[in-house]
Amino acid sequence: MNKVFYMQNLYIDNYAKQCSKASLVYMVLCRLSNREGKCYPSIKYMAHKLGISTDSVSRGLKTLLRYNVISRRLTRSRKAWGNYEYQLLDQSVWIKTD
Repeated sequence: MNKVFYMQNLYIDNYAKQCSKASLVYMVLCRLSNREGKCYPSIKYMAHKLGISTDSVSRGLKTLLRYNVISRRLTRSRKAWGNYEYQLLDQSVWIKTD
């Protein structure tokens, strides 16, 4: 079964060039997100899937956070802090690029 994921056209048109490897990270987040735009991948998992370093993934996430394309919050289980929850944000709140 083929699965399909969606990306905002605005991202490709205005952000992809400035965001470089962050675009790869954004694609993984889009692919893994649920209907509410949330997902919980580890940095190590994203790096493995993309074939890039964990440092590159971290830099990509910082870029996406800076442009307000995604939000991130640390989740907590009953005993300890867990993974980050990533939320794809609506393009109406994205910070404009140059």
